[in-house]
Amino acid sequence: ERVSDIRVTQDIMEWAVSGRSGHVPQDALQALDVVLKEAINLDLNFYTIGRSHFPMDGETLDVGFGKEVWIGTFSAVRPYGWKDHEILITLNVDTANKPATRNLHLTNESAPGKSDSYIHSVLAGDGRRKAVVNFARGFTDEQVKTMEKDLKDLKVKYVLPSKDDKVVKRQYRVNGLRKSATKEIIPDLKMSVAEYFKQTHGVDLKYPNLPCLWVGPKQKTIYIPMEFCKMDKQPMPRKKKLPDDAVAKMIRATAIKPMDRQKKIIDGLKKNNAMYKDDPYAREFGINVSGEMAKLTGRVLDAPVIEYSGGKVANINKSNPGKWFQDKNQYVVGQTCTNWCLFDLSGLSENQFKEVVMGFSNVGKEVGMNISKKREDILRISGTMREAEDMAGCIEEKFKQALKHYETEKKKLEMILIIFPFKAGFLYDKIKQLGDLKYNITTQCCLKTVLFKGDSLNKQVVGNICLKINAKLGGINHVLAPKSKPAVLKRPVMVMGADVSHPAPESRGLKPSI
Repeated sequence: ERVSDIRVTQDIMEWAVSGRSGHVPQDALQALDVVLKEAINLDLNFYTIGRSHFPMDGETLDVGFGKEVWIGTFSAVRPYGWKDHEILITLNVDTANKPATRNLHLTNESAPGKSDSYIHSVLAGDGRRKAVVNFARGFTDEQVKTMEKDLKDLKVKYVLPSKDDKVVKRQYRVNGLRKSATKEIIPDLKMSVAEYFKQTHGVDLKYPNLPCLWVGPKQKTIYIPMEFCKMDKQPMPRKKKLPDDAVAKMIRATAIKPMDRQKKIIDGLKKNNAMYKDDPYAREFGINVSGEMAKLTGRVLDAPVIEYSGGKVANINKSNPGKWFQDKNQYVVGQTCTNWCLFDLSGLSENQFKEVVMGFSNVGKEVGMNISKKREDILRISGTMREAEDMAGCIEEKFKQALKHYETEKKKLEMILIIFPFKAGFLYDKIKQLGDLKYNITTQCCLKTVLFKGDSLNKQVVGNICLKINAKLGGINHVLAPKSKPAVLKRPVMVMGADVSHPAPESRGLKPSI
């Protein structure tokens, strides 16, 4: 049934004649989008996700944790153009990167001792630490927690070899983990999962002490052993986040120079029916894509001159304008931090603790800060990550302990330095909530693995952390030199930025835009 007509050319021309103001012809733009995407949507050699498409045999990046990143192309017709260049609407094209799971068996290794099963990969993280996994003995509580968080909402392929040489194949979405096959009782049958597979399928489980996967509809009790499952290669669901270390690795690998990015975009377009030239749907509707990027006239602004204490300046290299060196210059306004607490979650030795205290004091003095190194000014509180994870109020108790210590001595706590053994986003969020919102205490988090280079303290890292501490304590690290200040900044001015964060599609109506 014909519902309505979309006058694509006429709507866009009327919008252009009106000075590109008023109502944007969204229907016309969407119609162009649909036509230009139809060929790639029907091409089995591409995986399409929203406005992005990824070649099945395309480039991937291994980011650890049993995950990879697919490299593809994003495209969308947009109502943007430049009158001076006679461009009315543009095809906005960019590189696209999508985290996905790797196609690995949950328990089977490619060869004995390779430790390359999906479970090994997840527990080994980014590869810097070797996962100690004993499938015969089962998982530790921490490993159960890690695997359940990782597997939930992902699809697995279930392959069961049965006693009559028939192979049962299914695909399920994981709801969570249950007890081991020897302990998990199937409610309807009043027998364990291990007994069920022995009696029904004639199969003795190889790893009966591993947790079972709870799969399928949530109202059903479908429990299957991990040893029969393989992770399906699939894009990560929107609501599932990559671990922090994997995100960092993904950002480092996908951040490329502009000219390299341009080449990737052009190469991606060439794979799409030779930049739409061989696209039958575009040809049928009379749509042409220029096949080259829009060229605009622009200029490169000079890098500013940075001024430090005493009018000393640091010049930025024009050929590499993204960074500069502080050298031996001191902050414009360096702060004093006398009473501070070191909250150690990483198990520092006594020598390492002393090295951290001396390091911050000495580097602070070099850059114009005064960070106390006196033992009576510094409170050391120790804890473990497991304790912090398992006990909901553990972090707040440590905060209260620090505050009480200084209140007893009639001093004011000025800063808490927290040292993690590895990244822990949820703990970081909690610390910031307590420090910034509840107790109004300056907090600074850092990683032991970054703070120490080998066996010694990394003074360059300490210097970078001092930049943050000084600013948080109300200091001024550096300013623009007078000759680099635009006219608007010659008098006191506050520069404000504003942005809107919209909730994810599944949360619309439940969460507001902020």
